Formats: sequence, C-alpha cells, structure tokens
Amino acid sequence: MYEKTGASSNNYGIPINPAPSSEVDHTNKKITFFIKGSSIGSPSNLNGWKIYISTWDRDMGNPRDLTPTGGE
Repeated sequence: MYEKTGASSNNYGIPINPAPSSEVDHTNKKITFFIKGSSIGSPSNLNGWKIYISTWDRDMGNPRDLTPTGGE
C-alpha cells in the first residue's frame, strides 16, 4: 500500500506502514481488508474519506490499462 505523496508514472509513492492485510471468504464471495489506523494517520473517524482498492486486471490475457484519474 502506498500513499499518493511522491507517486508518478515511474514511482508508486511512499509505502504505508504497517501494510494492510486481507481475508478472503470464498463461500460468501467477500474480501475483507484490515488497515491499521496508525498506517493512515490515526484519524478519529473516516467521515469524508474514500479508500480505493485496486489491482491489476487482465483483459483477454493482457494487463488492463490504468487511467490517470482512476475511479470507483
């Protein structure tokens, strides 16, 4: 996980520590992410926050292009 500071087309940005972990529930088709508050500045709440989870996707066997603006 990286924060946007220092991110560019050639650099992921500053790594966030501790890194999040995840749990996959195949039966219920659910992925749960665990993000320690200390890794995102220990906010008192997440009101107004948007956290985007992304991964590389494949389209016809080729990596799908990422867009500069991203999206939900």
